[in-house]
Amino acid sequence: MFRIKIKSKSAQIFRKLKEDDLLFIVVGRFAQAILSIATLRVITSVFEKEQIAQYYIIYSIIFFYTFVILGGFSNYFNRHLVEGDLHPLSQFWRYFRQATVLGVFAIPINFILLTSFLNPQSDENIAIICVIFANVTLSAVLRNLLTSLNIFKKVKIFVVMNLFALASGVAFALFLTLTFEASVLNWFIGLLIGEFLALPIVYLSFRKSSQLSDDSIKRLYLPLSSLTVLKFSGPLALTNLLIWSQMYAYRVITDLKLGSEMLSDLAVALGVSLAIFSMVESVLNQFFYPKLLRDIVNKKKGERVTLWLQIFEKAALVYLSVTMFVICGSQTLLIILTDAKFHDVFILTSLAALIEFGRVINNVFLILYQSEKKTELTTLPYFVGTLSLVICLLLFNVQLTILSIVFSLIISHAVVTFYFVIKSKSEFDISFISLLGRVDGTMLITFPIFLILMGISHTNTNFSFHLIILILNLTVLAYSVYPLLGKRK
Repeated sequence: MFRIKIKSKSAQIFRKLKEDDLLFIVVGRFAQAILSIATLRVITSVFEKEQIAQYYIIYSIIFFYTFVILGGFSNYFNRHLVEGDLHPLSQFWRYFRQATVLGVFAIPINFILLTSFLNPQSDENIAIICVIFANVTLSAVLRNLLTSLNIFKKVKIFVVMNLFALASGVAFALFLTLTFEASVLNWFIGLLIGEFLALPIVYLSFRKSSQLSDDSIKRLYLPLSSLTVLKFSGPLALTNLLIWSQMYAYRVITDLKLGSEMLSDLAVALGVSLAIFSMVESVLNQFFYPKLLRDIVNKKKGERVTLWLQIFEKAALVYLSVTMFVICGSQTLLIILTDAKFHDVFILTSLAALIEFGRVINNVFLILYQSEKKTELTTLPYFVGTLSLVICLLLFNVQLTILSIVFSLIISHAVVTFYFVIKSKSEFDISFISLLGRVDGTMLITFPIFLILMGISHTNTNFSFHLIILILNLTVLAYSVYPLLGKRK
C-alpha cells in the first residue's frame, strides 16, 4: 500500500499542455453553450408541454443505447487507443460494427418502449424508431471519433467539428420545425443531418491521425468482440444501466404517475442544471482526460493514482463553484433559458444542482476505475445507489410529488459518492480528508457574492435585468474557476 501525497503545485503534470489549447476548448464550449441555450429556449417556446415530455422520453431511449449498450465498448475503444498492439483504425472499424449490430438489435426493443410510453396509435412510431437507430449508430460513432481526435492532441479540429455538428444540426432542426411542422421528430431529424455532415470530415481527420500515431503497427481485422473486450465492457454496461436508471428512469415514473405536464416541468427544471454541469464537465474531460490516458502509459500504480488524484482535486473545486452558481442563479437561468411557462420551477433547478454535483463527482471516480481497468468494481456502488432510489420512491409512493422524486435522486447520488470514497480509500489508499484543506481561498470571496446576487435577482422578473445578473454571475464563476485550470502556487 502507498500513501498519496498531493504536491503544492498540483498542475505540474499538465505543464506540457499548451495554454492556447485550454483557451480554445473554453471558447469552443462557450460557443456551444450559447447554441445549447438557444436550443433550450426554442424547444420550450415552440413545443407544448406534452411534446416536450415526448422529446425527453425519446432522448432517454436514445441515451439508453448510446450510454448503456454501447457505453462499455466506447470506453474500451478510447481507453486502449494509445496503448497496446492494435492499430487505431482496426479498433475503430470493430467499434463501428459493434454500434451497427447493437443498433439493429435495438429496433424491436425500441418499438416496445415507444408503444408502452408514447401514443400507441402514433403514425410516427416507425419514423421515430429510425431516428433512434440513427442516433445509436451515427451519433455514437461521431462522438467517439471526436474524442479520439482529442486524445491524439487534435484539439482545434475537435472543438471546431463539435461546434459545426451542433450548429448545423440546430439550424436544420429549426428549419424543418418552422417550415413543415413543429414536431419532435423533425427536430431530431435536423440534428442528425448536422451530425451526418460532420462525420466524413471527422473520420478523415481520425484516419490521418491514426496513421501518424504509429506506422509500425499493422492493421488487423478484429473480431466483433473478445474475452478481453467483454471483461472490460461488460461490467461498464451494467454500471451504465444503473446510472441510466438514476438519471432517466424518473421520467418514465413521472409520466406514468403524474402525467406529461408534470414530466415536462421536472425535465426542464432538472435539464437546465444538467446542461450547465454537462458543459463544465465536458471542458474538464477534454482538458484533463486525454492527457491522463497518455501519461499513465507504462506508469506504476502509485503514479497513476497520483495523476488521477490531482485531477480529482481540481474537478471537485470547480464543480463546487458551479453548484453554487446554479443554486443561487436558478431563477435567472430559467428566465433566460426557458419560456415563461417554466419560470416558476426555479426551486427544482436549485435542488437539481445537488443531484448534478453528485453525478459529476461520481463520474470522476469512474475515470479512476476505468484507467486502472477495474471496471468490475464500479457496479456495486451504482447498484446501491439505484436501490436507494427505489426504496425512497417506494416510501414516497403514498403521495408521490415532484419534490419527493428530486429528494430521492439527491439521496441516491449521495449514496454512490459515499461508497466511492470508502472503496477508493481501501482500494487505492487515498485520504480524502486531506483534500478538505485544499479548498481554494477564492471561494470564500465568490460564494458570498453568489448569495448577494441571488437576493438581488428575486426583486425583479425583467429579462434584461436577469441578463445583467447572469453576466455578473458568470464573471464571478469565471474568477473562481479559471485559475483552477491553470497553474496554482
